[in-house]
Amino acid sequence: MTGVQTCALPICLIFTDARLEATAARLFEAILEGSGSTPRDAIVRSSTAIDRELRTARPHLLFTTEALPPGLTFSGRILGEAGGNESFLQDACKVLTHFGADGARGLGRCEYKVT
Repeated sequence: MTGVQTCALPICLIFTDARLEATAARLFEAILEGSGSTPRDAIVRSSTAIDRELRTARPHLLFTTEALPPGLTFSGRILGEAGGNESFLQDACKVLTHFGADGARGLGRCEYKVT
């Protein structure tokens, strides 16, 4: 068949969701519950849309983003058979540098480690 690509590395893996470790999970739960106040460790960033012609802030377009503080640890699992390609998986983790929204604005920086 034409247009069909084959993979030279036969790996079948399932990646679970990454979850906050228990010590940080309470902070995250407070944000999700919307308790009416921002947890003191959360980072709140404000930004506005800019009118490119006038070079001024566009009215009624103020945005805020709540972010978790740096240094939190998330854990997830990779299930399946790597078929002897564990080094390939380790190298692939080097490419993943951000997750979540606003990576271009400095949010979501991360490091992955396969153990």
